Amino acid sequence: ANNGKFKTIMCRSFSNGQPCRFGGACHYAHGPHELRAPGSSPPAAAPPTCQPTVIMGPPPPEPGEEAMVMEVPNELLGALLGTGGARIREIRTNSGAKVFIEPKHVNPGKRMRSVTITGTKACNEEAHRLITLSLQCTDASGVKVAQSSGVTTGLGGGPVGTQPE
Repeated sequence: ANNGKFKTIMCRSFSNGQPCRFGGACHYAHGPHELRAPGSSPPAAAPPTCQPTVIMGPPPPEPGEEAMVMEVPNELLGALLGTGGARIREIRTNSGAKVFIEPKHVNPGKRMRSVTITGTKACNEEAHRLITLSLQCTDASGVKVAQSSGVTTGLGGGPVGTQPE
């Protein structure tokens, strides 16, 4: 059924060589074959093909790089991603490491998600530190808690834990 909607922009995740978490339900194109200019007629329907679903994983390390894997509880992924992915982009930029979060559809019943960090040893250590810090600044419900002088405070203002150095 043609509902008048069509894809005019490439998916950012797909364009960056990362898996799109929305898959076939994504509102953006996953290749030039899905792009259509506004006002143009839809392409002729291609015969259906059966292709295996490809689950993309983290990119393999390049020469001189290594990979490390962290397990992060699903309920804390929001703290790692940040609003609109801002926090994870900041971690990637500030550390210089590639950070890949396992898509939910890979292991739907799993309570933890694998986070693969790839880069030089120093980049990986910095990314690990920034990820750990992001998760420590979040309580079990995923709500960000205030920090002051390395002491995490709850809503009452009293210390609920200390930050490791």
